[in-house]
Amino acid sequence: MRYGEAALALLGLTTFFFLLACGGNGNHYEFKIVESDGTAAVSGSFTGTDLNDDGVITKEELEFFQEEAPLHFVFSQAADWKKVFTPESLPAIVHGLNDLQAFRFELEAFAKKEPSLEFKTNTKETIEASGYHFWRKVDLSDKTSGPTLVNGVGDGTQGLELSMRTLENASVKVTRK
Repeated sequence: MRYGEAALALLGLTTFFFLLACGGNGNHYEFKIVESDGTAAVSGSFTGTDLNDDGVITKEELEFFQEEAPLHFVFSQAADWKKVFTPESLPAIVHGLNDLQAFRFELEAFAKKEPSLEFKTNTKETIEASGYHFWRKVDLSDKTSGPTLVNGVGDGTQGLELSMRTLENASVKVTRK
């Protein structure tokens, strides 16, 4: 019995030192896309490691990704679903690795405080609330133009209502945690 306890303790210490030597589970970063008025339009975080030492963390090198943004529709337009929801009561959609279509994080650009993050997300499984299906898409893949956010809602029987907006003067802030 003592050999089993000693082996378990040794295995625990070995694992601990291995994680310290390898940097743990990679690097964890948080990001925000902030509109020109200071409002956070998109926020999230990711954990990844540049496994092939090319200076870039790609989708394949991510261990964790999460991104969220409030749904945004023009509420002055008439639609049946708007009788059920207010802007504040719209469902929350959180995108994870499954919803991630493309990802690129340039470590050298990040170190120089230059634009370094690019990603695309799209809701794989719509979020159903009160009989309506909601989805959201974020495209931050072009560093020269602002990110594009697309929101959609439909009940499955009538047309889909879309709301698209490009955040022209938004800033992307990435911090290492």
